[in-house]
Amino acid sequence: MVFALFKRKNRPEVIWHGERQERKGLPGIGNTPLVEIRYPDCATILAKAEFLNPTGSHKDRAYLGMIESMESDGILRPGMTLVDYTSGNAGASLAFIGREKGYSVIVTMPEDMTQERVDQIEYYGAKLILTPKERFIKGAKEEAERMVKGNPGFVLMNQSENRHNVEAFMEIGQEVLAQAGKPDAFVGAIGTGASVSGIVRSLGDGVAIIGVEAVESPSSFAARLGLPFQNRKHNLIGTSPGKVAANTDLGSFSHIELAGDQEIEKGRKLLRELKLWLGHTSESCFYVAKKLAGIMGQGTILTVFYDAGWKYYSELPGSDYVPLGRPETAKTDSWRSRPMIHGP
Repeated sequence: MVFALFKRKNRPEVIWHGERQERKGLPGIGNTPLVEIRYPDCATILAKAEFLNPTGSHKDRAYLGMIESMESDGILRPGMTLVDYTSGNAGASLAFIGREKGYSVIVTMPEDMTQERVDQIEYYGAKLILTPKERFIKGAKEEAERMVKGNPGFVLMNQSENRHNVEAFMEIGQEVLAQAGKPDAFVGAIGTGASVSGIVRSLGDGVAIIGVEAVESPSSFAARLGLPFQNRKHNLIGTSPGKVAANTDLGSFSHIELAGDQEIEKGRKLLRELKLWLGHTSESCFYVAKKLAGIMGQGTILTVFYDAGWKYYSELPGSDYVPLGRPETAKTDSWRSRPMIHGP
């Protein structure tokens, strides 16, 4: 289904290619709508609406792909316990998909992630272990590795090194090619590296690849330029994990853009015009895509709307967030005059 949402003077034209609604259950993962955004005298921005996946993020694709591939390889068998480290979205996806497929799940996560992430992981029935915030994601990874060692019934999913993670994200590029053809550029956040690497692999040659990392902790940016690097706390949750992950192909990037609180806020304002409430990574990537669209003037730029804004509700000034029986149910953003899209 294709329909235009609105077109007003001095505002972008927004066209949704597909149903603008949340999906439920394992069949609801993937085949997300493509959002087409046209600003005057700018290249067209295309964004995959991954926040409409059942748990509210692109990580649903990752864990469905990893689990089913590992089942086919004979690595996963009934009765096993799935373990992985996360900054939040991955943990929710693993907890949900693991539950649906009958596995026990253990998630390790730094203690300073948003309360919504804690609530969602626990809601889906996973055991959650919080690790010291001073150790960043590295501490969560080490705890997950420690738990698996010596336990033959435990399997570490290892999202930053699992090749099936990259393969799962090739689907996004394949869907875009079918929906709109090959873009001229792609703007994507660098975390485990799997989403960018998978999308780039399926798009093929001839596409400019722009990565986005946190300015406070730009491991890939520093590695490309041979600069010294120190991991620091930042607000682009899910990106900049403190090292160049094994699934990151540094040679694929044409450029890496650094983003901080200022870029997040500018991206947030742009997305409000589209009547969308998304997470910080989506905000920063959309800001970079909009800037690039103005420079290019024509052509198409692909980006990803990674996760839903309700995962960050507790960060809003004056937030009245309290844990709910189902944390992704109908909260509204008080900064807007109408409810936004929420989780399933």
